[in-house]
Amino acid sequence: MRAYEDILDRERPVHEGDAFSQRHPRMPLEERAKIFLPFAALKGFEDVIARKNSQLEERQEASEDEMGQLDLKLHEAMKKLREGREVRVRVRYFRPVGEDGRGVTEEREGRLSRVDENGRCLIMEDIRIPFRMIREMEET
Repeated sequence: MRAYEDILDRERPVHEGDAFSQRHPRMPLEERAKIFLPFAALKGFEDVIARKNSQLEERQEASEDEMGQLDLKLHEAMKKLREGREVRVRVRYFRPVGEDGRGVTEEREGRLSRVDENGRCLIMEDIRIPFRMIREMEET
């Protein structure tokens, strides 16, 4: 900041009628405003985002029956994991995308690493899925 203290309070230079103003005429405000308009760095990106947002859905709460069935499947999977057996599952779950709570339903198939009862989530290879987000789970 100290390097520019000598020019901070100066007025803008005025070039009227000199050689500089003849070579570089002042740009009209309308033209100057166009310089600062946002531009689309990625063509079609806004369309993709709009399409994606239109596909977002609200999270559906699971019924008591669905929660009970999921609980049984989780306990069965935990029992197999404790016995040292490999458990492979297919899980359909809700993944929130925006801050408004909407998201997408995804499906993942793979090896179940563990079931974290304290953190209330399922851990598959590289992803943690909270129990409350799981819609369906089946062994494969």
